[in-house]
Amino acid sequence: MRYLRLRRTAESTSKQKTNPLALPKTMTATNPFQFLIEAPADDSFVEVTFPYHTITHNDFTGFLKTFSWERLHDPALLRRLHGRVRFRFEFFTQDPAGFERLPVMRTFLQDWHHAWPAWFFFADLSEEVARRMTLACLPNLLFVERDGERRQRIAYHKSDMLTFMSGEWLFLQTMAMQAHLGFPAAAARARAVWDYLELPPNGFPTHRWPTYATV
Repeated sequence: MRYLRLRRTAESTSKQKTNPLALPKTMTATNPFQFLIEAPADDSFVEVTFPYHTITHNDFTGFLKTFSWERLHDPALLRRLHGRVRFRFEFFTQDPAGFERLPVMRTFLQDWHHAWPAWFFFADLSEEVARRMTLACLPNLLFVERDGERRQRIAYHKSDMLTFMSGEWLFLQTMAMQAHLGFPAAAARARAVWDYLELPPNGFPTHRWPTYATV
């Protein structure tokens, strides 16, 4: 039984590079449970999978031990993880109705994000999972049915999304500085996240990201 599983998924069939980072491949939590840590090569992603029982028991302590702030101090590690983490939730990720409406997932994601509000420094923005994780954290989702459409549309207040992201901006800046990315790269990531969440183009917080003041 594991509280957290990480595995590397390659985007190509080319031979994988060895992990150059001085990060332990396994560590034992106090339970004790084993956690596999594998940093991605340049052409791959780290896949973080939460098993079903950790979600239903609202237990993300394994994740917090593995990705503690103390462990995320290596600039090389942060640069490799930046935008290359894919979050998975056993049984729920492929739920056809959308896991963002399920009470058990909403509780789990809200509590996890409160403890670790740094999703968008790490999350892969080429897939929908991070957006659905965010929707699950918003307080007032509306599910709208339209004639001729098989799935319901989701509506929410933009102000709720902005409130949710207020903590993310702080940690995005902090992690970017820790990774020595440079302010232009950090601002570009923030803009990419803003567009990914389909927030109003003219509402980007330029006071926090002055590099994009003219965007």
